[in-house]
Amino acid sequence: MYGYTYPQSYYKRNFQEAYTIPKWIYISLKSKFPQYSELIKSENITIMKMNLKHTREFQLAVILNLQGLTGIFILYDNVNGIYEQVYEKRGLITAVQINWDTNLIITVRLGGGTGYWIDQYYAIRFTSKGWKEVWSDYAQYVKVLPEIESGVQIIGTVSFDTPDYLAYSILKRTNFTGPSQAPVNTQCFFKFYRFNYASNSFM
Repeated sequence: MYGYTYPQSYYKRNFQEAYTIPKWIYISLKSKFPQYSELIKSENITIMKMNLKHTREFQLAVILNLQGLTGIFILYDNVNGIYEQVYEKRGLITAVQINWDTNLIITVRLGGGTGYWIDQYYAIRFTSKGWKEVWSDYAQYVKVLPEIESGVQIIGTVSFDTPDYLAYSILKRTNFTGPSQAPVNTQCFFKFYRFNYASNSFM
């Protein structure tokens, strides 16, 4: 299996040493969200141990979701025996995937409210210039305001044929009036990207 999403039960069963949250992680998270320090507890934190560089050293991914208020994803890399932050993305983290043990895909809720929400994919990878965000697009975009205007729904799906080939499929429904209503128009698109080692991004 080359692309997978770990359920939280798997973290707890297989990464007990990582799931014991070090004090320095609490300190780091509280410095980023001082207004929510009382909510930064073990039950709101998930830690993943991974190896995306194919070396002897592991990375730690830290996910904090603050009861629907906000959240953050932080990637720490082991540099000379010390974990240093190499990437950060704020927002509610709804999914984490690892593809080919090279590409890390996170899904982040960027916003939501009455009649709309936006989830975005971000691909992170270790490159010749260090850790970089190498691709991004919609995971889901929904705008439904039937009293004002007909809406639109976009659902994106990511897959990898090899570590360097990304396939992105888009289902787009327009004149959309609600989840239980039939849309007037439905379209499906496919986009294919290849990792460009000069720009360190999928193009």
